Amino acid sequence: MSETFRFTAFGEAMLRYIPDPSAEEPQGTTTRWLQSVGGADLNVAVALAALQWPCTWVSVVPDNELGDVVLDAIPGEVDVSCVKRAPGEVGVYHVWPEKKRMVYQRRHSVFCTKADVLFSEEF
Repeated sequence: MSETFRFTAFGEAMLRYIPDPSAEEPQGTTTRWLQSVGGADLNVAVALAALQWPCTWVSVVPDNELGDVVLDAIPGEVDVSCVKRAPGEVGVYHVWPEKKRMVYQRRHSVFCTKADVLFSEEF
């Protein structure tokens, strides 16, 4: 596909936790969770890249093992050369399908605390 168009997505990726459906646990109890990487902007970039559209994801992730987890989950077709690393935490959210509820914990994520400073310059 030609490079006539290039999509750029800017946003936060977070760790997503859902109860492990294979765990046999009493009703209303969750002790085993499945982890994945989520985030609307990143999801769009991954989907477009799967359709062979050139995509770049712009963000900031922690410069620790959890930041590595986020980056390792991104397919190689998505350009992550504009992702910055900084000290901090990754945001997380938990999904309870049976309750149709999600709980976000992102107020202190590196994206929420540093993105405005790290991306204030032109690039």
